Amino acid sequence: MSNHSNSVELLGYYGGDKRVCLSAWQSTTEELGIQLPETIQDRVDVIFSYIAASKKKSPFELIDFLAEHNHGTPFEKAHLDFQIKGDLASHIHSLKHRLSGINSESPRYKEFTTDKFYLPQDWKGIKVSTGLEYYEEDGGFDAVVVTGSEWLDILAAYSKFGFDLYHQAIDDIEKQISRKRAKESARYFLGYNTQLNYDWQMNFRSFVNIQRLRNDDHAQREIHFIANTMLHQVTQIPGNPFEYCLKAFNLEVDPNYILE
Repeated sequence: MSNHSNSVELLGYYGGDKRVCLSAWQSTTEELGIQLPETIQDRVDVIFSYIAASKKKSPFELIDFLAEHNHGTPFEKAHLDFQIKGDLASHIHSLKHRLSGINSESPRYKEFTTDKFYLPQDWKGIKVSTGLEYYEEDGGFDAVVVTGSEWLDILAAYSKFGFDLYHQAIDDIEKQISRKRAKESARYFLGYNTQLNYDWQMNFRSFVNIQRLRNDDHAQREIHFIANTMLHQVTQIPGNPFEYCLKAFNLEVDPNYILE
């Protein structure tokens, strides 16, 4: 994977189809009169098997019923947890989902140790049609964009230059003000394509909302890739524990929008 690509990694999950069913049934072990196993991870399976045996309808028909009639609370009992490296625009799109939990690295408290920035690969081969020139009469740096050069290369150079200024500014500014203030204000040299590491945890109900809004052709390309890759990784969990939840909400992976 390119250093300038976004990335998604599924860190963990809890629950799935069976846990959603148990929430909807809401029978206690005291009522059922069963002994739970000592191993906590086995308890949902034991309760599920016991109750499912007494039901006339398939428990997975229950999941369809819950989704169709907008009974969303049982889906909040299953959780997904992701590690993301994403550009600032995608980070903002993620933050807009208030029914999920995000914790991001804070360049206010620590200086970036690596210069992470995103480069949109759909820019490949697009060339500058008209050259640009920037200069200041009273001094400063000169920058020339030559006709025929590629915009992707220019963005890479521009981003690297911003990070060089960022690091140098911190070294100089902290001599006059606090280091904390130097780090938080030197960020203004960084572009909108700067990448942040953040974890993103949500229950399955929120996951459905995220998929409907972000895994869509109308969403920005970068967050579309991130959301679709999240969905892809959920479908790859061994045993497919979310199989019927995904089917109930018609969530399908688009093979054209998976991060490599």
